[in-house]
Amino acid sequence: MCTYTIFPKTPVGPVLGFNLDDSLEWANSPTFASKPILQEPQGSIYRLSVGGGGCELEQEAKQVYPFRPETFDCQNLNEVEKLLTRYGDFPDQPHHAGYIDLDTLETLAIDKTLGAIDHRRTDDGVIFDTYGGYQSVKLAKLCDQHGPLFEYYKNRMAVMTQIIEAHSIQLGIDAMWQVLLDRTPGGEVCQHADTRPKGIQFVTLATMVIAPRQGKQWIRWLKDGRPPAESDPVEYTWGS
Repeated sequence: MCTYTIFPKTPVGPVLGFNLDDSLEWANSPTFASKPILQEPQGSIYRLSVGGGGCELEQEAKQVYPFRPETFDCQNLNEVEKLLTRYGDFPDQPHHAGYIDLDTLETLAIDKTLGAIDHRRTDDGVIFDTYGGYQSVKLAKLCDQHGPLFEYYKNRMAVMTQIIEAHSIQLGIDAMWQVLLDRTPGGEVCQHADTRPKGIQFVTLATMVIAPRQGKQWIRWLKDGRPPAESDPVEYTWGS
């Protein structure tokens, strides 16, 4: 249950953002906040995945299926798109995924639920999504669009859209932090425990910003009761 954002073209190259939303119980586990959550890319294709689309069919998706087409060795996003479309009816965990080709800076957004898939590209390559619903009209019809989770999804997406459009000329690391750490009531992108809307269970446990061409990742953890929006970033260097 997370949020992803990809800015493919900024003054420092592509900038990727990710919020990890989950239960507070995980934050109390000994493995939490011990290492970077997002790993160094092994090729040109990098993927950020968000679980949970708020679809009613998700109640049937209790098992993690071992067959995940997107883990195949695709050389470009056209191959990814063709492969995922070909196997779109295969039962898989509901999720959103954002892909970027770090060589060409092309991006691809995928919406997937049980037995259905949709994909999209944008003119400027900027893509983003969060859990609780679907941007795809086809998949949104499978959701309870009047429930609190879908309403939360719409509010969050509206907040992210507004911030990104306001920074459209100067997208970069600072703009990414502003998106991921936003505290707008009812649609908090960085969700705190004490301000969760009715029906929302999860909180934001970590916020990550990645600059692949710099080989750096910054993470703000939920720590000592302080949420990511109130914590200082920890810098990690890939390959060190």
